[in-house]
Amino acid sequence: MKLLVFDIGGTAIKYGIWENGQIKDASEVPTQAWLGGRHIMDTVIDLAERINARLLKAGGGSDASNGGRDADTGGHLARRRDADTDGRLARERDADTDGRLARGRDAEGGAAAAAGSLCAGFCFDGIGVSTAGQVNTAEGSILYANENIPGYTGFPVRRVLEARFGVPVAVENDVNSAAVGEAVYGAAKDIPSFLCLTYGTGIGGAIIENGTVYHGCGWSAAEFGSIVTHAGDKIAGRSFLDGCYERYASVTALVNAAMQYDSRLNDGRKIFAALDDPCVMRILDAWIDEVLCGLSSVIHSFNPSCVILGGGIMSQPLIFEKIAAQRDRFIMPSFNHVQIRPALLGSRAGLSGIGYLASYRSPKP
Repeated sequence: MKLLVFDIGGTAIKYGIWENGQIKDASEVPTQAWLGGRHIMDTVIDLAERINARLLKAGGGSDASNGGRDADTGGHLARRRDADTDGRLARERDADTDGRLARGRDAEGGAAAAAGSLCAGFCFDGIGVSTAGQVNTAEGSILYANENIPGYTGFPVRRVLEARFGVPVAVENDVNSAAVGEAVYGAAKDIPSFLCLTYGTGIGGAIIENGTVYHGCGWSAAEFGSIVTHAGDKIAGRSFLDGCYERYASVTALVNAAMQYDSRLNDGRKIFAALDDPCVMRILDAWIDEVLCGLSSVIHSFNPSCVILGGGIMSQPLIFEKIAAQRDRFIMPSFNHVQIRPALLGSRAGLSGIGYLASYRSPKP
């Protein structure tokens, strides 16, 4: 099975080919988010067409284009994926009732999409889109996106892409996709239930419960960045995020604090390169305290077996050393069983996760 996968972030759109659990030909282009949701989708369509043209030229057609797939797709989502052998996320499921990790189309819709792919000559079996914003995965649309991507709220991602390419399309929130990637291929392969937080421009979250994404009743669970950690700032503030975890524990917050000391420290790499300066180390230590403030609330609320921390900055081993050294100040002794692990898949977590999810929407050859 060959799928096109996209991970839409605030600064870059990552993309590649997912095939049997592997990401191939990964690359990225600038998002240019300020140009809005329609521009982002036009970019995704253009990239998909370019990849397809390259596959056609190379003779690398999908199972759909070479006739290796049964036209009758009824029940395909209820079969176990070959690529996943851990027995959790790859459980046999009913496509009409799942509604969680792999909410799928009915058999008639899947067959129509497959037929469209065959007629159009596309060299892929489906598309997966991991994206910033709150996602209604049943509809494949954007439930809510902030002002960083104008016109994205309500955008019908699945409908637009299925109309253009005639293949099944899966759409999921970016942190949920990354958490699925870590569950199937990365840091949480041995854990059926865990939490995932990612630290970057903001803070995102995901809940995996017994091998499935927990979306909440309105598709927007795990907005951990909105936990109130500074009540005084929340009460006195004017912005919704005043007083919230994201304001103080995101990488943006760390960089802002560092730049107040030295304007040259305008990204995480430069901050970590300057840690021989005691003032910079104190700034990092204060930020670690903010990270633990939010983590303590999440851990005490959910009592998970494990919390996976992702985002580029979490590749720094020093962060986990400091978290381990300070966790007793923030987390009750009876929660010592909770593991705090770094994500392992890096920038490919979202692509890997959405590829896995999209494989359930696409007819299995």
